[in-house]
Amino acid sequence: MEILPGFQVRTIDRDGKIWFIANDVAARLGYKIPKDAVKAHCKRPELLKGGESVPHTSSPRGIMIIPESDMYRLILRSKLPAAERFQDWLADEVLPSILKTGCYGIPERMPTSFADALTLLADSEESKTENKALNDPETLRALLMQYSEQEQKNLEPTSI
Repeated sequence: MEILPGFQVRTIDRDGKIWFIANDVAARLGYKIPKDAVKAHCKRPELLKGGESVPHTSSPRGIMIIPESDMYRLILRSKLPAAERFQDWLADEVLPSILKTGCYGIPERMPTSFADALTLLADSEESKTENKALNDPETLRALLMQYSEQEQKNLEPTSI
């Protein structure tokens, strides 16, 4: 799964929820010692032992996995430029919009007539009802994917 533009990490499905391979996420986000970053910033890491179904490792010690909420915690504390752009987008655009309108994604426009104002109000109320799903992890995941696609378009090729 791509957590930020160009940042692929391994995931597993656990009871219908996506869990991330903790070391992959922390390493891709630029943490020098991924294990320490997971320990410091993640609230619910879990160790999958070698006896469990762990398709991504042959280690008998198992592999550390984190839920989506901990993946966001690592992104929000990362100093990587792509992570900082995500942090800025979230803090400057998404959260203020949610606080102001109750949702993210409604284009703001001024009505030009009374009829237009009524239509805009009706649309706004309908959108608020529809967007109460922002508390839903699937909606947040979709927002992340939207951001990821938008950032991918903005990336310029760099020479190594």
